[in-house]
Amino acid sequence: MKNHDDFSAQELELHIKHCGDLMKSAMARYELSGCLGDRGEADGWRMAMERAIAARGPAQVIAMENYKGLYVR
Repeated sequence: MKNHDDFSAQELELHIKHCGDLMKSAMARYELSGCLGDRGEADGWRMAMERAIAARGPAQVIAMENYKGLYVR
């Protein structure tokens, strides 16, 4: 797997979404089964998503804030 530094901004956002989707899927399985392995998998995907979010560059964060109307100068 590539290092987060090697992702383009678009690739990083897709990776974040993918990790989130996998986290939700594993959590849904855990809610049905009570299996701690599913819960552990969900936590692993959550942590991977959080690492990817933290890897966003400053320009990417500003662009996202501007797009959502959150950036105040």
